[in-house]
Amino acid sequence: MTTMFKYSSHFYFDNGLKIKVDFDLLRYYMWHLYRNVDSIGLNYPKHKAHISVILPRIHGKEAVEKSKKYAGQPVELCYNGDIKQGGSWFKNYWLPVDCEQAEQVKKELNITENNFLGYHLTIASTKAFVVEQNPKARELSERMNKGEFTIDEFRDKMKELT
Repeated sequence: MTTMFKYSSHFYFDNGLKIKVDFDLLRYYMWHLYRNVDSIGLNYPKHKAHISVILPRIHGKEAVEKSKKYAGQPVELCYNGDIKQGGSWFKNYWLPVDCEQAEQVKKELNITENNFLGYHLTIASTKAFVVEQNPKARELSERMNKGEFTIDEFRDKMKELT
């Protein structure tokens, strides 16, 4: 049987509805990564410690505006502490998270997702390192940020580089 840890926090709004996570939790799991994986290029998440619930690029601006009313409300979540690894052109490490309140928010806002992979807390990735070390990757990243192509097209182009 897997041990589940409960975590209490609150929703907050910063370019979307997110769940606040104490940075010490990231530090703790990063310590485990440094001890157990190749840590070259490993960085903390760009957007610090959080769990995304509703984002403009995924759920649209209208849903994001409606989600503002949940900011400040308390929220509880569960996670088991088993670090997962993935990524296509970079390494990504995260903790899967269960959060019934986040699901309830989406239900209240009539948000359904076809390709939702689950809530997660990103611990670290090598994405920034790969982009910084490769001028072509940096150029592609800048072009994607300007909206020249979608995130899926960006991933495909990055795979071609690696």
